[in-house]
Amino acid sequence: MSNGGMTMKKRDMGMFLALLLLILGLGHSTAAASGDADSIMCDNGVVQIGDFFQTVQDKCGEPNKKEGKFWRYNFGPSLPVYMVEFDENGKVVRIVEDQGGSQ
Repeated sequence: MSNGGMTMKKRDMGMFLALLLLILGLGHSTAAASGDADSIMCDNGVVQIGDFFQTVQDKCGEPNKKEGKFWRYNFGPSLPVYMVEFDENGKVVRIVEDQGGSQ
């Protein structure tokens, strides 16, 4: 009977660890709701750091908002909002993804 008890404890410990990992994973995804991205998947292709503004516009269309060197793309309420930053030569230097959507 003690062997059966040992099996039960191992199973409980495994379930506890699985639940703990799930909780930690959810916490991590919430904390990472906004951050730098390497690229944006648009209707006409992928935009990456190093692309020029004309390439971004060709692939993603007209941005929802232009504020100086920052362009904002909002693809819908359930999709991330992307902020694209350009340098003085019109080259993408940073892409920020915000999971908030429709902001």
